[in-house]
Amino acid sequence: MSLSLETLVKFPFKTVPRQHQLAVLQGAWKRTGFALHHEMGTGKTKLILDNAAMLFGIGRIDRLVVVAPKGAYRVWVKEAETHYPGRYELVVWSSTMPAEDRKKLERLTLRDEDPTELRILLINIEALRFGRSEAAAKKFMEQRALGTMMVVDESTSIKTPSAMQTKAAIRLGRVADYRRVMSGLPTPNSPLDVWAPFLFLTGQQRDHLLGYNSFVAFRRRFCTLQPLAIGNRIIEKVTGFQRVPELQALIDEHASRVTKQECLDLPPEVYEERDVELTEAQWDAYRTMRRSAIALAGDQTVTAKTILEMLLRLQQIIVGHSRATDGMIVRFPHNRVKAVLEALEQHGGKAVVWAHWVPLLTDLVEGLKVEYGEQAVASYYGATEGTERPEIIRRFQEETHPRFIIGNPSTLAWGVTMHKADLNVFASRDFSLEKREQAKARLHRSGQTQTVVHLDLISRGTLDEKIHQRVGEKLTLSREVLGDMLKDWL
Repeated sequence: MSLSLETLVKFPFKTVPRQHQLAVLQGAWKRTGFALHHEMGTGKTKLILDNAAMLFGIGRIDRLVVVAPKGAYRVWVKEAETHYPGRYELVVWSSTMPAEDRKKLERLTLRDEDPTELRILLINIEALRFGRSEAAAKKFMEQRALGTMMVVDESTSIKTPSAMQTKAAIRLGRVADYRRVMSGLPTPNSPLDVWAPFLFLTGQQRDHLLGYNSFVAFRRRFCTLQPLAIGNRIIEKVTGFQRVPELQALIDEHASRVTKQECLDLPPEVYEERDVELTEAQWDAYRTMRRSAIALAGDQTVTAKTILEMLLRLQQIIVGHSRATDGMIVRFPHNRVKAVLEALEQHGGKAVVWAHWVPLLTDLVEGLKVEYGEQAVASYYGATEGTERPEIIRRFQEETHPRFIIGNPSTLAWGVTMHKADLNVFASRDFSLEKREQAKARLHRSGQTQTVVHLDLISRGTLDEKIHQRVGEKLTLSREVLGDMLKDWL
Protein backbone atom coordinates (compact mmCIF):
# COMPACT_ATOMS: atom_id res chain seq x y z
CA MET A 1 0.00 0.00 0.00
CA SER A 2 1.39 3.35 -1.05
CA LEU A 3 0.86 6.45 1.09
CA SER A 4 0.20 9.90 -0.26
CA LEU A 5 3.07 12.26 0.35
CA GLU A 6 0.67 14.60 2.16
CA THR A 7 -0.21 11.84 4.65
CA LEU A 8 3.39 10.71 5.05
CA VAL A 9 4.82 14.11 5.98
CA LYS A 10 2.33 14.30 8.87
CA PHE A 11 3.98 11.30 10.54
CA PRO A 12 5.77 12.43 13.74
CA PHE A 13 9.34 11.75 12.62
CA LYS A 14 11.98 12.40 15.28
CA THR A 15 14.46 13.66 12.69
CA VAL A 16 13.32 15.15 9.40
CA PRO A 17 13.66 12.65 6.52
CA ARG A 18 15.24 13.59 3.21
CA GLN A 19 13.29 13.42 -0.01
CA HIS A 20 14.74 10.06 -1.09
CA GLN A 21 13.83 8.57 2.29
CA LEU A 22 10.27 9.82 1.99
CA ALA A 23 10.04 8.37 -1.51
CA VAL A 24 11.11 4.91 -0.33
CA LEU A 25 8.77 4.96 2.67
CA GLN A 26 5.91 6.16 0.50
CA GLY A 27 6.13 3.19 -1.84
CA ALA A 28 7.60 0.36 0.21
CA TRP A 29 6.72 0.80 3.89
CA LYS A 30 4.27 -2.13 3.88
CA ARG A 31 6.21 -4.44 1.57
CA THR A 32 6.91 -7.77 3.28
CA GLY A 33 10.31 -8.08 1.61
CA PHE A 34 12.36 -5.16 0.33
CA ALA A 35 16.03 -4.28 -0.28
CA LEU A 36 17.71 -0.93 0.29
CA HIS A 37 20.64 -0.71 -2.11
CA HIS A 38 21.64 2.73 -0.91
CA GLU A 39 25.16 4.08 -0.96
CA MET A 40 26.87 4.53 2.40
CA GLY A 41 26.02 7.74 4.20
CA THR A 42 22.55 8.17 2.68
CA GLY A 43 20.63 7.29 5.85
CA LYS A 44 19.56 3.65 5.50
CA THR A 45 19.42 3.05 9.26
CA LYS A 46 17.12 6.02 9.88
CA LEU A 47 14.88 4.87 7.05
CA ILE A 48 14.53 1.38 8.57
CA LEU A 49 13.79 2.81 12.04
CA ASP A 50 11.11 5.10 10.58
CA ASN A 51 9.62 2.16 8.67
CA ALA A 52 9.50 0.11 11.88
CA ALA A 53 7.85 3.00 13.73
CA MET A 54 5.19 3.32 11.04
CA LEU A 55 4.40 -0.41 11.14
CA PHE A 56 4.30 -0.33 14.94
CA GLY A 57 1.97 2.67 14.78
CA ILE A 58 -0.66 0.75 12.80
CA GLY A 59 -0.34 -2.41 14.90
CA ARG A 60 1.58 -4.55 12.41
CA ILE A 61 4.73 -5.19 14.45
CA ASP A 62 5.90 -4.97 18.03
CA ARG A 63 9.41 -6.35 17.54
CA LEU A 64 12.46 -5.48 15.46
CA VAL A 65 15.43 -7.84 15.03
CA VAL A 66 18.59 -6.45 13.45
CA VAL A 67 21.53 -8.63 12.46
CA ALA A 68 24.66 -6.84 11.29
CA PRO A 69 28.43 -7.35 10.98
CA LYS A 70 30.52 -7.12 14.12
CA GLY A 71 31.69 -3.59 13.38
CA ALA A 72 28.19 -2.23 12.76
CA TYR A 73 25.52 -3.80 14.92
CA ARG A 74 26.20 -1.78 18.09
CA VAL A 75 25.93 1.44 16.05
CA TRP A 76 22.18 0.81 15.98
CA VAL A 77 22.06 1.67 19.69
CA LYS A 78 23.02 5.28 18.99
CA GLU A 79 21.00 5.44 15.78
CA ALA A 80 17.85 4.36 17.62
CA GLU A 81 18.42 7.07 20.23
CA THR A 82 18.81 9.64 17.47
CA HIS A 83 16.07 8.65 15.05
CA TYR A 84 13.39 6.34 16.47
CA PRO A 85 10.20 8.42 16.90
CA GLY A 86 8.62 6.74 19.87
CA ARG A 87 9.15 4.53 22.89
CA TYR A 88 11.31 1.45 22.59
CA GLU A 89 13.44 -0.96 24.59
CA LEU A 90 16.62 -2.39 23.14
CA VAL A 91 18.94 -5.23 24.06
CA VAL A 92 22.19 -6.40 22.43
CA TRP A 93 22.66 -10.16 22.24
CA SER A 94 26.02 -11.62 23.20
CA SER A 95 27.01 -15.12 24.27
CA THR A 96 28.83 -13.44 27.17
CA MET A 97 26.21 -10.79 27.93
CA PRO A 98 26.09 -9.60 31.56
CA ALA A 99 23.45 -11.08 33.87
CA GLU A 100 21.55 -7.77 33.83
CA ASP A 101 21.27 -7.80 30.03
CA ARG A 102 20.34 -11.48 30.01
CA LYS A 103 17.45 -10.77 32.39
CA LYS A 104 16.42 -7.87 30.19
CA LEU A 105 16.35 -10.14 27.13
CA GLU A 106 14.23 -12.66 29.01
CA ARG A 107 11.80 -9.90 29.99
CA LEU A 108 11.60 -8.45 26.48
CA THR A 109 11.10 -11.92 25.00
CA LEU A 110 7.93 -12.48 27.06
CA ARG A 111 4.75 -11.87 25.11
CA ASP A 112 2.98 -8.55 25.77
CA GLU A 113 -0.63 -8.64 24.58
CA ASP A 114 -0.90 -4.85 24.67
CA PRO A 115 2.50 -3.54 23.54
CA THR A 116 3.12 0.16 24.12
CA GLU A 117 6.72 0.22 22.88
CA LEU A 118 8.80 -1.42 20.18
CA ARG A 119 11.16 -4.13 21.39
CA ILE A 120 14.50 -4.26 19.55
CA LEU A 121 17.05 -7.09 19.52
CA LEU A 122 20.51 -6.54 18.00
CA ILE A 123 22.67 -9.51 17.01
CA ASN A 124 26.09 -9.82 15.45
CA ILE A 125 25.63 -11.71 12.14
CA GLU A 126 28.68 -13.87 12.83
CA ALA A 127 27.01 -15.09 16.04
CA LEU A 128 24.30 -16.79 13.98
CA ARG A 129 26.83 -19.50 13.17
CA PHE A 130 26.11 -20.82 16.65
CA GLY A 131 22.80 -22.34 17.67
CA ARG A 132 22.32 -20.34 20.88
CA SER A 133 22.09 -17.02 19.05
CA GLU A 134 19.64 -18.29 16.47
CA ALA A 135 17.52 -19.91 19.17
CA ALA A 136 17.41 -16.70 21.20
CA ALA A 137 16.38 -14.66 18.16
CA LYS A 138 13.74 -17.18 17.11
CA LYS A 139 12.21 -17.28 20.58
CA PHE A 140 12.17 -13.47 20.71
CA MET A 141 10.35 -13.35 17.35
CA GLU A 142 7.86 -16.14 18.06
CA GLN A 143 6.65 -14.49 21.27
CA ARG A 144 5.44 -11.44 19.36
CA ALA A 145 1.93 -10.18 19.96
CA LEU A 146 1.63 -8.37 16.61
CA GLY A 147 4.51 -9.09 14.26
CA THR A 148 8.26 -8.82 13.71
CA MET A 149 10.43 -6.96 11.27
CA MET A 150 13.86 -8.53 10.66
CA VAL A 151 16.69 -6.56 9.09
CA VAL A 152 20.02 -7.75 7.70
CA ASP A 153 22.40 -4.80 7.72
CA GLU A 154 25.05 -5.25 4.98
CA SER A 155 23.41 -8.04 3.01
CA THR A 156 26.74 -9.22 1.59
CA SER A 157 27.20 -10.90 4.98
CA ILE A 158 24.63 -13.49 3.83
CA LYS A 159 25.64 -13.71 0.16
CA THR A 160 27.04 -17.28 0.38
CA PRO A 161 24.16 -19.79 0.29
CA SER A 162 26.15 -22.56 1.98
CA ALA A 163 27.43 -20.43 4.88
CA MET A 164 26.04 -21.25 8.33
CA GLN A 165 25.15 -17.63 9.12
CA THR A 166 23.31 -17.33 5.78
CA LYS A 167 21.26 -20.44 6.43
CA ALA A 168 20.42 -19.24 9.95
CA ALA A 169 19.35 -15.79 8.68
CA ILE A 170 17.10 -17.38 6.04
CA ARG A 171 15.47 -19.64 8.65
CA LEU A 172 14.81 -16.65 10.91
CA GLY A 173 13.49 -14.69 7.94
CA ARG A 174 10.73 -17.26 7.55
CA VAL A 175 9.58 -16.46 11.08
CA ALA A 176 9.51 -12.69 10.46
CA ASP A 177 6.48 -10.88 9.06
CA TYR A 178 8.50 -8.11 7.39
CA ARG A 179 12.05 -8.41 6.07
CA ARG A 180 14.58 -5.83 4.92
CA VAL A 181 18.16 -6.08 3.65
CA MET A 182 20.57 -3.16 3.41
CA SER A 183 23.60 -2.80 1.17
CA GLY A 184 26.02 0.09 0.69
CA LEU A 185 26.53 -0.71 -3.00
CA PRO A 186 23.75 0.47 -5.35
CA THR A 187 24.56 -2.43 -7.71
CA PRO A 188 25.88 -5.86 -6.74
CA ASN A 189 29.54 -6.81 -7.12
CA SER A 190 28.53 -10.12 -8.64
CA PRO A 191 25.22 -11.67 -9.70
CA LEU A 192 26.02 -14.51 -7.33
CA ASP A 193 25.87 -12.09 -4.37
CA VAL A 194 22.13 -11.43 -4.58
CA TRP A 195 20.46 -14.83 -4.68
CA ALA A 196 20.76 -15.67 -0.96
CA PRO A 197 19.78 -12.19 0.35
CA PHE A 198 16.69 -12.29 -1.85
CA LEU A 199 15.89 -15.79 -0.60
CA PHE A 200 15.91 -14.24 2.89
CA LEU A 201 13.51 -11.55 1.65
CA THR A 202 11.26 -14.25 0.15
CA GLY A 203 10.36 -15.52 3.62
CA GLN A 204 7.59 -18.12 3.61
CA GLN A 205 6.51 -17.40 0.06
CA ARG A 206 6.69 -20.35 -2.29
CA ASP A 207 8.63 -18.70 -5.10
CA HIS A 208 11.96 -16.89 -4.79
CA LEU A 209 11.53 -13.14 -5.36
CA LEU A 210 13.94 -13.24 -8.29
CA GLY A 211 12.15 -16.22 -9.86
CA TYR A 212 14.81 -18.90 -9.33
CA ASN A 213 14.23 -21.30 -6.44
CA SER A 214 17.39 -23.19 -7.40
CA PHE A 215 20.78 -21.51 -6.97
CA VAL A 216 22.14 -23.81 -9.68
CA ALA A 217 19.52 -22.59 -12.17
CA PHE A 218 20.18 -18.98 -11.14
CA ARG A 219 23.92 -19.47 -11.61
CA ARG A 220 23.47 -20.98 -15.07
CA ARG A 221 21.20 -18.14 -16.15
CA PHE A 222 23.44 -15.26 -15.12
CA CYS A 223 26.99 -16.72 -15.26
CA THR A 224 29.06 -18.00 -18.14
CA LEU A 225 30.32 -21.48 -17.27
CA GLN A 226 33.12 -23.63 -18.56
CA PRO A 227 33.21 -27.43 -17.99
CA LEU A 228 36.40 -28.50 -16.24
CA ALA A 229 37.55 -32.07 -15.66
CA ILE A 230 39.07 -32.79 -12.24
CA GLY A 231 39.88 -36.46 -11.94
CA ASN A 232 36.69 -38.38 -12.67
CA ARG A 233 34.49 -35.36 -12.03
CA ILE A 234 33.27 -32.59 -14.30
CA ILE A 235 32.63 -29.26 -12.61
CA GLU A 236 31.38 -25.98 -14.04
CA LYS A 237 33.79 -23.10 -13.56
CA VAL A 238 32.45 -19.54 -13.55
CA THR A 239 34.31 -17.49 -16.17
CA GLY A 240 32.14 -14.37 -16.27
CA PHE A 241 28.63 -12.96 -16.05
CA GLN A 242 25.78 -12.53 -18.52
CA ARG A 243 22.28 -11.05 -18.78
CA VAL A 244 23.14 -8.49 -16.10
CA PRO A 245 20.46 -5.96 -17.27
CA GLU A 246 17.84 -8.70 -17.00
CA LEU A 247 18.92 -9.47 -13.45
CA GLN A 248 19.01 -5.79 -12.49
CA ALA A 249 15.42 -5.43 -13.69
CA LEU A 250 14.37 -8.34 -11.47
CA ILE A 251 16.19 -6.80 -8.49
CA ASP A 252 14.64 -3.37 -9.06
CA GLU A 253 11.14 -4.81 -8.61
CA HIS A 254 11.97 -5.43 -4.95
CA ALA A 255 14.61 -2.80 -4.19
CA SER A 256 15.45 0.87 -4.31
CA ARG A 257 18.79 2.25 -5.47
CA VAL A 258 20.20 5.54 -4.15
CA THR A 259 23.62 7.17 -4.54
CA LYS A 260 25.14 10.00 -2.51
CA GLN A 261 25.40 12.12 -5.63
CA GLU A 262 21.65 11.93 -6.08
CA CYS A 263 20.62 12.99 -2.59
CA LEU A 264 23.42 14.68 -0.64
CA ASP A 265 25.18 18.00 -1.00
CA LEU A 266 28.68 16.90 0.00
CA PRO A 267 32.12 18.43 -0.59
CA PRO A 268 34.22 16.81 -3.32
CA GLU A 269 36.50 13.80 -3.00
CA VAL A 270 40.09 13.96 -4.25
CA TYR A 271 42.19 10.91 -5.13
CA GLU A 272 45.97 10.94 -4.77
CA GLU A 273 48.71 8.33 -5.04
CA ARG A 274 52.12 7.95 -3.43
CA ASP A 275 54.69 5.42 -4.67
CA VAL A 276 56.32 3.08 -2.16
CA GLU A 277 59.47 1.22 -3.20
CA LEU A 278 59.95 -2.37 -2.09
CA THR A 279 63.12 -3.07 -0.15
CA GLU A 280 65.69 -5.49 -1.55
CA ALA A 281 64.52 -8.22 0.83
CA GLN A 282 60.92 -7.73 -0.30
CA TRP A 283 61.89 -7.91 -3.98
CA ASP A 284 63.80 -11.17 -3.45
CA ALA A 285 60.84 -12.77 -1.66
CA TYR A 286 58.34 -11.34 -4.15
CA ARG A 287 60.16 -12.66 -7.23
CA THR A 288 60.50 -16.12 -5.71
CA MET A 289 56.80 -16.25 -4.86
CA ARG A 290 55.90 -14.81 -8.28
CA ARG A 291 57.68 -17.64 -10.09
CA SER A 292 55.69 -20.16 -8.05
CA ALA A 293 52.45 -18.33 -8.86
CA ILE A 294 53.15 -18.36 -12.61
CA ALA A 295 53.72 -22.11 -12.50
CA LEU A 296 50.53 -22.53 -10.50
CA ALA A 297 48.48 -20.55 -13.01
CA GLY A 298 49.40 -22.99 -15.76
CA ASP A 299 47.75 -25.90 -13.94
CA GLN A 300 44.12 -26.11 -15.09
CA THR A 301 43.12 -28.26 -12.11
CA VAL A 302 44.12 -25.69 -9.51
CA THR A 303 41.14 -24.21 -7.67
CA ALA A 304 40.34 -20.51 -7.43
CA LYS A 305 40.83 -20.75 -3.65
CA THR A 306 44.42 -21.91 -4.08
CA ILE A 307 45.12 -19.11 -6.55
CA LEU A 308 43.63 -16.57 -4.18
CA GLU A 309 45.88 -17.80 -1.39
CA MET A 310 48.92 -17.30 -3.65
CA LEU A 311 47.82 -13.76 -4.47
CA LEU A 312 47.36 -13.01 -0.77
CA ARG A 313 50.91 -14.16 -0.06
CA LEU A 314 52.24 -11.81 -2.71
CA GLN A 315 50.26 -8.96 -1.16
CA GLN A 316 51.63 -9.74 2.28
CA ILE A 317 55.21 -9.57 1.01
CA ILE A 318 54.44 -6.16 -0.52
CA VAL A 319 53.44 -4.80 2.90
CA GLY A 320 56.32 -6.36 4.81
CA HIS A 321 55.59 -9.89 5.97
CA SER A 322 54.79 -13.44 4.94
CA ARG A 323 53.54 -16.56 6.67
CA ALA A 324 55.93 -19.52 6.60
CA THR A 325 54.77 -23.11 6.10
CA ASP A 326 54.98 -23.68 9.87
CA GLY A 327 52.61 -20.78 10.47
CA MET A 328 55.25 -18.37 11.76
CA ILE A 329 55.22 -14.75 10.53
CA VAL A 330 58.37 -13.77 8.63
CA ARG A 331 58.92 -10.01 8.55
CA PHE A 332 60.73 -7.96 5.91
CA PRO A 333 61.99 -4.39 6.18
CA HIS A 334 59.52 -2.13 4.33
CA ASN A 335 58.81 1.53 3.57
CA ARG A 336 55.08 1.75 4.28
CA VAL A 337 55.39 3.36 7.73
CA LYS A 338 57.79 5.95 6.34
CA ALA A 339 55.39 6.74 3.48
CA VAL A 340 52.46 7.19 5.90
CA LEU A 341 54.51 9.48 8.14
CA GLU A 342 55.51 11.60 5.15
CA ALA A 343 51.87 11.95 4.11
CA LEU A 344 50.71 12.89 7.61
CA GLU A 345 53.51 15.45 7.97
CA GLN A 346 51.85 17.43 5.17
CA HIS A 347 48.38 17.16 6.72
CA GLY A 348 47.29 19.30 9.63
CA GLY A 349 44.05 17.57 10.59
CA LYS A 350 42.76 14.17 11.61
CA ALA A 351 43.26 11.09 9.45
CA VAL A 352 42.28 7.44 9.19
CA VAL A 353 44.87 4.91 8.02
CA TRP A 354 43.68 1.55 6.66
CA ALA A 355 45.76 -1.63 6.97
CA HIS A 356 44.43 -5.03 5.92
CA TRP A 357 46.99 -7.11 7.83
CA VAL A 358 47.78 -7.05 11.54
CA PRO A 359 51.60 -7.00 11.16
CA LEU A 360 51.38 -3.85 9.03
CA LEU A 361 48.79 -2.33 11.36
CA THR A 362 50.97 -2.84 14.44
CA ASP A 363 53.99 -1.43 12.58
CA LEU A 364 51.99 1.68 11.75
CA VAL A 365 50.69 2.11 15.30
CA GLU A 366 54.20 1.83 16.71
CA GLY A 367 55.68 4.24 14.14
CA LEU A 368 52.99 6.89 14.61
CA LYS A 369 53.19 6.70 18.40
CA VAL A 370 56.94 7.32 18.25
CA GLU A 371 56.36 10.36 16.02
CA TYR A 372 53.18 11.84 17.56
CA GLY A 373 52.87 10.34 21.06
CA GLU A 374 50.68 7.66 22.64
CA GLN A 375 47.54 9.78 22.94
CA ALA A 376 47.51 10.77 19.27
CA VAL A 377 47.07 7.23 17.94
CA ALA A 378 44.33 4.61 18.35
CA SER A 379 44.09 1.16 16.78
CA TYR A 380 40.78 -0.41 15.77
CA TYR A 381 40.83 -4.02 14.60
CA GLY A 382 39.78 -7.53 15.59
CA ALA A 383 41.70 -7.51 18.86
CA THR A 384 40.12 -4.23 19.98
CA GLU A 385 37.61 -4.95 22.76
CA GLY A 386 34.00 -4.43 21.73
CA THR A 387 33.37 -2.18 24.73
CA GLU A 388 36.31 0.06 23.74
CA ARG A 389 35.28 0.61 20.14
CA PRO A 390 32.44 3.15 20.60
CA GLU A 391 34.62 5.19 22.98
CA ILE A 392 37.46 5.33 20.43
CA ILE A 393 35.08 6.72 17.81
CA ARG A 394 33.50 9.17 20.29
CA ARG A 395 36.88 10.61 21.31
CA PHE A 396 38.01 10.79 17.69
CA GLN A 397 34.87 12.75 16.79
CA GLU A 398 34.62 14.96 19.88
CA GLU A 399 38.09 15.43 21.37
CA THR A 400 41.56 16.48 20.23
CA HIS A 401 42.95 12.97 20.61
CA PRO A 402 43.23 10.51 19.10
CA ARG A 403 44.25 12.39 16.00
CA PHE A 404 44.83 9.21 13.99
CA ILE A 405 42.98 5.90 13.84
CA ILE A 406 44.77 2.90 12.36
CA GLY A 407 42.08 0.44 11.39
CA ASN A 408 41.40 -2.84 9.65
CA PRO A 409 38.62 -2.42 7.05
CA SER A 410 36.96 -5.70 8.05
CA THR A 411 36.35 -4.22 11.52
CA LEU A 412 36.22 -0.44 11.10
CA ALA A 413 34.70 0.11 7.66
CA TRP A 414 31.08 -0.52 8.67
CA GLY A 415 28.58 1.47 10.66
CA VAL A 416 30.71 4.29 12.11
CA THR A 417 31.04 7.98 11.29
CA MET A 418 34.48 9.60 11.23
CA HIS A 419 33.85 12.84 9.35
CA LYS A 420 36.11 14.79 11.70
CA ALA A 421 38.89 13.41 9.51
CA ASP A 422 39.40 14.56 5.95
CA LEU A 423 42.29 12.28 4.96
CA ASN A 424 41.95 8.56 4.22
CA VAL A 425 45.26 6.73 3.78
CA PHE A 426 45.07 3.27 2.20
CA ALA A 427 48.34 1.71 3.35
CA SER A 428 47.32 -1.59 1.77
CA ARG A 429 44.46 -3.04 -0.26
CA ASP A 430 42.64 -6.27 -0.98
CA PHE A 431 40.28 -7.60 -3.63
CA SER A 432 37.07 -6.16 -2.17
CA LEU A 433 35.46 -3.15 -3.79
CA GLU A 434 32.87 -3.15 -1.01
CA LYS A 435 35.44 -2.73 1.78
CA ARG A 436 37.08 0.16 -0.05
CA GLU A 437 33.79 1.93 -0.72
CA GLN A 438 32.73 1.43 2.89
CA ALA A 439 36.07 2.80 4.12
CA LYS A 440 35.73 5.89 1.94
CA ALA A 441 32.18 6.47 3.19
CA ARG A 442 33.23 6.61 6.85
CA LEU A 443 34.62 10.10 6.11
CA HIS A 444 32.65 11.27 3.08
CA ARG A 445 29.14 11.32 4.48
CA SER A 446 26.50 13.66 5.88
CA GLY A 447 28.15 16.19 8.21
CA GLN A 448 31.45 16.38 6.33
CA THR A 449 32.41 19.99 5.54
CA GLN A 450 35.92 19.54 4.10
CA THR A 451 37.20 18.08 0.85
CA VAL A 452 38.10 14.45 1.56
CA VAL A 453 41.42 13.18 0.24
CA HIS A 454 41.81 9.44 -0.41
CA LEU A 455 45.52 8.64 -0.61
CA ASP A 456 46.71 5.27 -1.95
CA LEU A 457 50.18 3.90 -1.24
CA ILE A 458 51.22 1.83 -4.27
CA SER A 459 54.24 -0.33 -5.06
CA ARG A 460 54.65 -0.02 -8.83
CA GLY A 461 55.43 -3.03 -10.95
CA THR A 462 53.77 -5.41 -8.51
CA LEU A 463 50.40 -7.04 -7.90
CA ASP A 464 49.64 -4.04 -5.69
CA GLU A 465 49.38 -1.80 -8.75
CA LYS A 466 47.17 -4.29 -10.65
CA ILE A 467 44.68 -4.58 -7.80
CA HIS A 468 44.55 -0.81 -7.39
CA GLN A 469 43.77 -0.37 -11.08
CA ARG A 470 41.06 -3.01 -11.02
CA VAL A 471 39.29 -1.72 -7.92
CA GLY A 472 39.71 1.83 -9.23
CA GLU A 473 37.61 0.75 -12.20
CA LYS A 474 34.87 -0.22 -9.71
CA LEU A 475 35.40 -3.90 -10.40
CA THR A 476 35.51 -6.55 -7.73
CA LEU A 477 37.97 -9.39 -8.08
CA SER A 478 35.63 -12.35 -7.82
CA ARG A 479 37.08 -15.68 -6.73
CA GLU A 480 35.41 -17.27 -9.74
CA VAL A 481 37.36 -15.26 -12.32
CA LEU A 482 40.68 -14.75 -10.52
CA GLY A 483 42.29 -17.76 -12.17
CA ASP A 484 41.78 -16.35 -15.65
CA MET A 485 43.38 -13.02 -14.66
CA LEU A 486 46.40 -14.39 -12.85
CA LYS A 487 48.74 -14.84 -15.82
CA ASP A 488 48.06 -11.32 -17.12
CA TRP A 489 48.71 -9.85 -13.69
CA LEU A 490 51.97 -11.65 -13.10
